[in-house]
Amino acid sequence: MPEEPVTVAIIDLRGANRPAGVKSGPYAVICGLPVVVRSVLVARRKGFERIVALVEHSDDAHALLAHPRSGPIEVVIGTVESIDLRSEDRVLTWPAALSFGRHLPSAALQAAPATGVARIGTDGLLLSHGLPTETVTETRASDQPAVRVTSPEARREAEALLLRSLRKDADGIVAQFDRHISLALSRPLMATNISPNVITILGAVIGIASGVAAAHGGYAWMLAGALGFQWNSISDGIDGEIARAKLLESRLGQWLDTWADDSTNLVFCTGAAIGCYRTFGGEHFLWLSGLIAIGITLSALLQYHYVHFVLGSGDLNEFRMPWERGRAHGERDTQAPSLVARGLMALKPLVRRDAFVAMTTVCALLNWWPGMVYAYSIGATVTWTAILFYKLFPPTP
Repeated sequence: MPEEPVTVAIIDLRGANRPAGVKSGPYAVICGLPVVVRSVLVARRKGFERIVALVEHSDDAHALLAHPRSGPIEVVIGTVESIDLRSEDRVLTWPAALSFGRHLPSAALQAAPATGVARIGTDGLLLSHGLPTETVTETRASDQPAVRVTSPEARREAEALLLRSLRKDADGIVAQFDRHISLALSRPLMATNISPNVITILGAVIGIASGVAAAHGGYAWMLAGALGFQWNSISDGIDGEIARAKLLESRLGQWLDTWADDSTNLVFCTGAAIGCYRTFGGEHFLWLSGLIAIGITLSALLQYHYVHFVLGSGDLNEFRMPWERGRAHGERDTQAPSLVARGLMALKPLVRRDAFVAMTTVCALLNWWPGMVYAYSIGATVTWTAILFYKLFPPTP
């Protein structure tokens, strides 16, 4: 019975700089990872079953093999023809100094012929050729250009492209501004060994402490709590930026980040209601704190159920409200949205976390806390009831 074809990534280290830590070449460090190690990790994520380092001398791959995240790699001395390949294998090869950032070119594997090799050239163009004769069809390998890191300037260009790719399309207006600050903070942290999950936990501690401060009551304490809440929102992107830049994303990290955000929201918003009771009087603030706690908890549980059991994820950015036309993973709702659905979608920018945190800071500065607490309670209640209603009584075509 014939064996299944294998996907093979060949990283060409011939003629490369050997020492690690140089400012150019395959061992130039970009956002905490050498270029060649990043390529290995990206190739594995793309599903390549064999990773081969093609070298001129046996010690040329020493720095790659010694890296703690490189994993098992085959080292072959010579040329592509020296590698044990079968005609049915799907093969992709590229120069080790070529940086793709976080993703291999999307067209690369598809372009690899069933009986040959696809090669990405030094200029980032995809060249298809068969073994052993190299020829010649050129297509763009990626919408985001690969960078050949052969100079300090090229290294900076590759780093700038990688940092730009860390932004999310889902970022709201305020989050887009916050991202400038979080990227400036996460960039030096990428050079350290600090875990993104540790940063997530530290952020949650700051957020929860902000809620405790707000519950203390009084202008100064509640303002301090709001500023801490704002800092928590700004720094919320750091853990994800480091994880994406260093290819450390995990399901645990997604759920930890989700839990940290929701725990912070729960403690702070209920704490603000208690702080209003202590500052302005009125037992209705205690009732509002209960409504907020119930609303945030039920909304989170309904979203968790969908994200876990339907999407198989832990990232709430992938959750789409039932009334939204765009579904997760490219699904589309073909029916026109109702008037209520259009109204709810129009309100979405105002209830995003980055937006309501910014509004909280403004209200704290002006001491307009009662209005903000009412907004918390209404928003939390409308969110969970609307999700549940649409789940129980989906609109008919």
